[in-house]
Amino acid sequence: MKYTNYIIQGQFIDIDSIISSTPIIKEITIIIAIVIAIIGILLIIGILPMSLTMDSMRSIRFKYYFLVKRMKKLHYINDIISSLDTPSTKQGQYKMLLLSI
Repeated sequence: MKYTNYIIQGQFIDIDSIISSTPIIKEITIIIAIVIAIIGILLIIGILPMSLTMDSMRSIRFKYYFLVKRMKKLHYINDIISSLDTPSTKQGQYKMLLLSI
């Protein structure tokens, strides 16, 4: 949390203060930091395409269900209009009126 607040406030982390000054611990810390950075980069590269695929599939599914709902509404309106015994010139006006609801 401490380092997150530094980043939010614009005070960037001084890497030299994190790495120890003892020669053996300094080398181990640098190696561990490099390994963690590589693993993080690989995870981001692997997760990003999956998340984009999931979002696009969700968007396609949403559009499909929206179109199905619209088609059901149009069929319902056509059934209502066909059940009325009105001239065909009035049917277009009734359809527009019902679609605006």
